[in-house]
Amino acid sequence: MPSCAALQPTCRRVALILCLILMAPGCFLMTKSSSHRSAASTLIVANSVFIDRLGAGDSARVQFKTTTNAVCELAFYAQDAKSSPTQDQPTVVPCSNQTQARTDFVEKLSGLRADTLYYLTISAWVPPATKAQAERLTVRETPDNPAIVNNGSGSGNGSGNGSGTGSATAFKELLVARLDIPLMSAEVHRHVPANPVDAPTIKANLTRKLGCQQGFPPNDAPFRDAATDVGIKNLVSRDFAAATAQPSPDHPERLQLSYTAINNGMNQWSLLYKASNSRDILVPVQPMSQIVNVEMESANITNFDPPQLAKAADLFKIDATKPLKFSWTTGNNLLDLSYMTVQIGRPDYDKSIYCVFAANKGGGSVDPALLQNLDDGDQVVMVELASNQLWVKDGWILTVYDWRSGRIEK
Repeated sequence: MPSCAALQPTCRRVALILCLILMAPGCFLMTKSSSHRSAASTLIVANSVFIDRLGAGDSARVQFKTTTNAVCELAFYAQDAKSSPTQDQPTVVPCSNQTQARTDFVEKLSGLRADTLYYLTISAWVPPATKAQAERLTVRETPDNPAIVNNGSGSGNGSGNGSGTGSATAFKELLVARLDIPLMSAEVHRHVPANPVDAPTIKANLTRKLGCQQGFPPNDAPFRDAATDVGIKNLVSRDFAAATAQPSPDHPERLQLSYTAINNGMNQWSLLYKASNSRDILVPVQPMSQIVNVEMESANITNFDPPQLAKAADLFKIDATKPLKFSWTTGNNLLDLSYMTVQIGRPDYDKSIYCVFAANKGGGSVDPALLQNLDDGDQVVMVELASNQLWVKDGWILTVYDWRSGRIEK
């Protein structure tokens, strides 16, 4: 029988629920490897450009130099053509102190997304020339990771719409973390895809199909396979939950973190570790999406209690001729890739029901046709919030799970 580390989160949690029920009551971009194809660009020192993501990844510090005193303007757009801002309509940011020409620049970009990589165009000109005569350098943002491909190029004519070429930055490896709040545990492993994947592809794989079906899906979580070597050292967590990672006893390629307490007053789960190149890295996971309340409605309405290890859930009788309705409220902001699933029955039960709803909708229902298919008697019910985050700075996929469980009687 495989260990818990090898099982899907859903299967592990349902197994636990069944047991409970049976109980008697750094530097984000180094552009030294980026290139500029315009022979006229002699003003901006290409290998002086650095971009450091700040805070939760929604802002960045840009540093660069020019060969003589100049003024500048910045413009950025997403590498993913389907995301905003676009190459045709980039976000333009005037540099600070426009009247003060200088050779050293430290500027700040705001309004970035932690799950998106960008192209950055620097336009610089020497007064009394104007922006129309600017020289430009377009660089491609890549995580500070030797496994990341950096083959972008840029050119421009001073209009403020820089152009980047080449495919979106691809990840040759990913670190995957899954935090289960009620179980007070987390798991981390390194995933090596068969082919490098870019951020849009990762987000597409994390996107779930909405609706209800009979039977559990074979795998509700992509990027599950773990490489032999996790590739990082000295992993610890702090803030929302503090723990030191240990290799899994049965699967040493996976790291486990177990918590003795949860700090619900913190809206950030911080991961600190040493990368394979000995860099110290901090990954700020936020927001911490949590369930505040879940209601289930059939002939009557009931609330789900928070998980309790020493008490079996109360039995709730349903009317299978009516839709089984669920409504919920959550704490903190929900990210785009946040889903609420409703799972009725054991994973190996061929008449089980599995539903996926957009978490930000606040509710969903199960059709009576599916309910009438259930065998008479008791069934386990679990409502789970899964919030996925992509931290492109260091190539992490992070999922925060919170759930409530109960029992229904048909």
